[in-house]
Amino acid sequence: MQAEALSLSDMIEQHARLEDSYVQLRTTNQSNLANAVALSDGVDQLNQALKTQRQMQAELLVMAKNVALGSLVAGVSHELNTPIGNCLMAASTIQYQLDELRIKSMQGLSKHEMASFVQSLRTGADILVRNLGRVAKLMGDFKKITTDRSSLRICDFDLHDAVDAVIASKSARKNNHRIENHVPPSLTLNGYLNELSDVISELLDNALRHGFRDRPNGIVIVDGTIRTNFFELTVIDNGCGILPEHLERIFDPFFTTTLGQGRSGLGLHAAYNMVHATLRGKINVSSVVSIGTHFTIELPLNSTEVDPPKSDHMQERTKSLGNVIG
Repeated sequence: MQAEALSLSDMIEQHARLEDSYVQLRTTNQSNLANAVALSDGVDQLNQALKTQRQMQAELLVMAKNVALGSLVAGVSHELNTPIGNCLMAASTIQYQLDELRIKSMQGLSKHEMASFVQSLRTGADILVRNLGRVAKLMGDFKKITTDRSSLRICDFDLHDAVDAVIASKSARKNNHRIENHVPPSLTLNGYLNELSDVISELLDNALRHGFRDRPNGIVIVDGTIRTNFFELTVIDNGCGILPEHLERIFDPFFTTTLGQGRSGLGLHAAYNMVHATLRGKINVSSVVSIGTHFTIELPLNSTEVDPPKSDHMQERTKSLGNVIG
């Protein structure tokens, strides 16, 4: 009888404990439910914030592209204004002198007047040719940054021979400068030969025109090394170097330290664009003033294994601009 009473008491205590546990579990579940609701609200807020941030990023990207396009248009207009103005002045002068010649020819021309007219005509023609040449050079540089992707051709080529061909086109020797090809012989790559040659040419021109502008007997070394999963091309010169405040801007379009001396400031920008957009690689630069400049280009070993270049909205707008002014 006593054992049964103990068992009943134990059962009552156990039941009481179960009720307490149930109450605690119910309270915990309610708390978890409230936390879940709060978490869901937090997730919704985060998703809304992420959506807002993405919209802001998209708007900022559009603004940045518009600013870049505006800078591009302003740069092209600025560079074209001077040579086109000179051409208009020369053409109008020639036109005026032709009218004068027509009038004087009816009255008779002396040898001195004819010689003077011929000399004036030759001077005007020289001005036209020189300035139209500047316009053509600017258009050539500009079109390098708006390459028609459908015209690109991938091929196997010997890099040592390609570098030799570029060096042969430069006038370094007559200026007592030297360009050395340290690329190993018989190093075959698969990629865009013409575009890579243009990049190397721009880097060599940069050294010859800017790095050695105040220095005789400059040396440029072109070298190439195969790394684990990419190819590294270096162009090193012992020129005057690049000022730190200019180093971050040298790839910007129309940036040049020789403003007004016939330089468009598109050469290194074109090289940067071709390396990143066409060759699917990277280009970096380091420089020490009075010591020299070091360009490093990293390229895939095989361009057929790399996704083809994709043109973005800015590139399409730039290409359209090139078609309009070209």
